[in-house]
Amino acid sequence: MAKSERFGVFILSHGRADRVYTFSTLRKQGYTGDIKILCDNEDATIAEYKARYADDVLVFDKEEWRKKTDVMDTFERRDVVVFARNAVFEVAKQEGYKYICVLDDDYKAFEHRYLEDDKLKVWKTKRLDDVFRFALDFLKTSKAKCYAFAQAGDLIGGKESQRFHDRVMRKIMNTYFFDVDNPVVFSGTLDEDMVASLRCGLSGELLLTSVDMTIQQIKTQANKGGLTDAYLDFGTYTKSFYAVMMNPSICKIAMMGDKHMRIHHRVAVTGMAPMIISGRYRKKA
Repeated sequence: MAKSERFGVFILSHGRADRVYTFSTLRKQGYTGDIKILCDNEDATIAEYKARYADDVLVFDKEEWRKKTDVMDTFERRDVVVFARNAVFEVAKQEGYKYICVLDDDYKAFEHRYLEDDKLKVWKTKRLDDVFRFALDFLKTSKAKCYAFAQAGDLIGGKESQRFHDRVMRKIMNTYFFDVDNPVVFSGTLDEDMVASLRCGLSGELLLTSVDMTIQQIKTQANKGGLTDAYLDFGTYTKSFYAVMMNPSICKIAMMGDKHMRIHHRVAVTGMAPMIISGRYRKKA
């Protein structure tokens, strides 16, 4: 890759210097490139991060980015990731990066999903350098504003799941490939990724998630620090309302799950973005 197209992975983290699982996962699964850990200047454990990761730790001014960010509420919570999501583009550009992959700190696996013997199977990759290179190629050629990997939970139901059948989703969550000169603006104290997906969809900007590669995360409530406290304090009811506020015409609050039900937003995905109408509906001259 040309120097003008420098690429690096940025892991967003707060208060979990001893549990940046993503860093070791990347190395174990074959990624050899740059990794930076982005923390905020209000993190009391910055010294511990630097002791472990030295110059790979970068720090942004949380108050500066709080003022620049629309949190969509009056809660005044500061222990949330939305500020880092917006700050990472400027920090990466200052560090000389053209393209970045932005990750959270709690990933335990990157996995291929593929059909074999009429079943949707999983294979943990050992070639993340190649995977990331292909992801960047797709980002460039597709002209997408962001390309993302799916979450393992997106494919519940295996090959019969609707999301696997669709192949791509018009939302982004957790694993983001960006051109730093074409940033996505994040809003909302919580659910900032879904809010961004809805906003960009309304304006016709292309955000895509592929189901061919998925990530596995540590269970949120089992991993203290980061966003865990905010999720526990607010619960899924409050979290789910940010999507409704962003686009109430296609979002509502509903129950989600099988045996263990929980409140979540439900999105009419066909209304998320402009659609191309088939030529068969064209009026005859």
